[in-house]
Amino acid sequence: MGAAGPNGRAGHKFQRNSLWQVRAIVPIGFANAFSARSIIVTAHHPDHILEIKNPGCQQLVGYCTLVDTRDGSCEVTLDLAPQHLNGLGVLHGGIVATLLDVACGNTAASFFDRETHPSLVTVSLNTTYIAAAKTGRVTVTAQATGGGRSIAYVNGELRSEDGVLLATATGVFKRVRG
Repeated sequence: MGAAGPNGRAGHKFQRNSLWQVRAIVPIGFANAFSARSIIVTAHHPDHILEIKNPGCQQLVGYCTLVDTRDGSCEVTLDLAPQHLNGLGVLHGGIVATLLDVACGNTAASFFDRETHPSLVTVSLNTTYIAAAKTGRVTVTAQATGGGRSIAYVNGELRSEDGVLLATATGVFKRVRG
């Protein structure tokens, strides 16, 4: 499934260098063992904030993912553009679900281990659509509500830039052990 970390499991340890940057290769899911993500710590974020950059979907959709290492919470933001809207001119429901899944999944990974941010898969994601957005920035925040050694339960909320609740999600995530 990928390179083993120092503990013999797939994953990584965050290590900072003098450029305030850290990169780590981590397998994502079962489907593509060659997928990877980079965890980046930059000078424009406080020390406890990690920016996650994933190849593929993140670059295609254009969202930004930040993880707070103090409490394991995650925030995902997206500046809406025409490609994010459906035929009615509002944020597409599939993108709403994607943003909620990303925030909840990264929060679940932090729940398991804030240091190695292990790989996981989504078992279920129940999404409730409440209101629509057409323009501006939307933000998803997520918090773990419980779990054990291999399953995490997470709640997420998507809000518009003026604080209007657009959607919620409850998710179950399973840790993938190498």
